[in-house]
Formats: sequence, C-alpha cells, structure tokens
Amino acid sequence: MNAVDVEFWCALRLECLAVRLGTRKAVVRRTGMGAQRASDFVGRRQGSSAQASPDCSGGRPGAVVLGLGGAVDANLRPRDVIVAREVRSPDGESSIDMGAACGLAAKGLRRAGLHVVEGCVGSTVSVVEGKERRRLAAEGLLAVDMESWWLMQASPPPLIIIRVILDAPQAELRSLAMPVRLIRCLSVLADTAAAVQEMGASFQEVSAR
Repeated sequence: MNAVDVEFWCALRLECLAVRLGTRKAVVRRTGMGAQRASDFVGRRQGSSAQASPDCSGGRPGAVVLGLGGAVDANLRPRDVIVAREVRSPDGESSIDMGAACGLAAKGLRRAGLHVVEGCVGSTVSVVEGKERRRLAAEGLLAVDMESWWLMQASPPPLIIIRVILDAPQAELRSLAMPVRLIRCLSVLADTAAAVQEMGASFQEVSAR
C-alpha cells in the first residue's frame, strides 16, 4: 500500500473536506452520520464488493475511520486525538479489539506532534451529554461516536478508528465557543489524516500478518 491507497471513512461533509485538505490524493468516503447511515454504507460496500472480481477485491483494504467524537473521560480536552484500542457496542455488552494497527497509528501520530490517547471508544445511538458522559466514563470508555460499531461490521472491517475530540465534559456541544472550537478541531483532523497517509505502507504490513 502506498500513500494514495489509504481509504478514509468520514461521517460528515465537513470531516470529508478536512481530510481532503490534509491528504489530497486519498480516497475519502462519506458514510453519513449515525447508526442507520453507517449500516447502509456497509451494506452498499458489501454489495459492491460482491460484484467485484477477485483481482480487484483481494487483500484487506486500508480503511481508516476518521472524524470528530465526544469525550466522556474528564481528563480529555477538545483537539485530543483518540486512537481506539477497542470499540464497544451501544449496549456495552460486546466489543471489538482493534489489534496491532492501533499502537502503530498512535506512535505515528505522536511523531507528527499530535496529542494522542489510546483507549476504548463506545458507539451510541444519540449525542451524549452531562450525566451520561460520567456514566460511560465509569464503564471504562474514553470517548464516544455514532458510527464506529456499525462500520466495524464491514468485511473486512476498518484497520483503525481515530476520533478528534470536539466536545468534552468541560466543553459541551451547546456553547458559544463551539464555532471556533470546530474550526480548530477540523484543522487537527486534517493534520491527523496527513500523518495517517504517511503511514500507509506500514498499515499494510500489519494487516498482512
């Protein structure tokens, strides 16, 4: 895999734009926001793969789920970069280990100067605020999103889940500071995408093991 082979999956149009700014040659696919759209994206992708020839579909693609997320751990701040070691289901009863690619991604992102934290990301069916953040933090989560669990049902699943923290216990979504915070987080998202793009060949080595 060379730099242009990394495929980014982003939920929102703004996320896609930020990733394209950081990696102009990358393939960026918009999954849509939330469980249903993420599931629909996976379904369309599976249907497309089923029609492809073996020569076109062989090997595990370097798909990277990249976008904004919400912190539930009180130690996290907006613009922190979360690399998922584990993705947990909405009911909290199931989880998926992300394997060796997580550590590789975290190491490369730190070399790029980003503030990276590794840990468990949970997927939820709605936006998390207030007391719900504290409850999920007590269950061992660092951050939440609304797509990763369903995107991980793809075959093969994404190699990595990376979230840039937009909102946190001390920085809720409903805030006058949100527009400025969003711009800054999208800039971090672009930098994150650029760093991931540089690591493309290394991810292929990990996925081939």
